[in-house]
Parts: sequence; structure tokens; C-alpha cells
Amino acid sequence: MRTFAVALLSLCLVTFAAAEEKLVITKEVALKAMMAFRQDPTAKDARDYAAIVVRFIDESPDVTVSLSEKVGPWLQEGLPQRDTSLLLAAFAAGNASAQLATGNKKDQPLAGVQAVIEAYDKLRQKNPRLRSPGVEKLKEMAARQTLAAYLAETDKR
Repeated sequence: MRTFAVALLSLCLVTFAAAEEKLVITKEVALKAMMAFRQDPTAKDARDYAAIVVRFIDESPDVTVSLSEKVGPWLQEGLPQRDTSLLLAAFAAGNASAQLATGNKKDQPLAGVQAVIEAYDKLRQKNPRLRSPGVEKLKEMAARQTLAAYLAETDKR
């Protein structure tokens, strides 16, 4: 599953600028990129930060990020590629940063989805016409405090 998620992240982020090949991305650099990306996923440098995050996840033995339709419902909605990629990068950054914060290499889909919701709201501030029924559903569950239980059902399968 991790390989699929990383491949999908890489594919969706093809248009994002890649970090220099020989540069080793440390946890500290990755965390700074994750924070900067999450602060403003619409910023000019957001694509660069996303590329660093994706590369870190791909190369690091310290994190694992799994993707499914349940945590990534926007992936099949036909959103513009840029928005799809940014939401995917938000999921990866939220998921991985939660693992690094705890020092526990265990998929953190709740943290990833919470980061998606934050990014979605910021993207919608720039483009109010952006709509994702899947993310809207996740937002509703978060507001009703049922999101964690919904995502925990994913773990049981």
C-alpha cells in the first residue's frame, strides 16, 4: 500500500519542482517543509515544499503513509490536477508529520485527513468555486466528531 501511495503522490506531483537529486532530506528539513506547506498550500513555494515532503516519505524508513478511497475521496472526483495534487500533498504532510512528532512509524490517517480539510478550506478561500463532495463529507464528519471512528473502520479491514 505504501508503494502505491508514494507512486500516486509522485505521479500527481509531476508538475511540482523536485528538490536537488543529491540533497539528503533530513527529518528537520522535512518537518519545516511540512509546516510551510500546511501554513499556505496556495503559496508560490508550496509545490517545492510538497516535492520535499513526497521525496522524504519515499526515502525515509521513519514514516509510512497509506492511501485509500476512504481517506482520499477527492482523488476520483475530477478536480483540477493542481487541486488534487495539493490535497494529496496535504494528506501526506499531515500523516507524516504526526508520525515524526510521536516518533511512532504508524500510519496516521486522521492527521492526514485533518490536514486535507485545512488545505481544502485554504484552497477554497482562493477559489470559492472549488467543490469536493468527498472532502465536504469528511468535514461534516469532523464537525460531528465522527471522523476518527469512520477512519478507524478503515484500520479494521
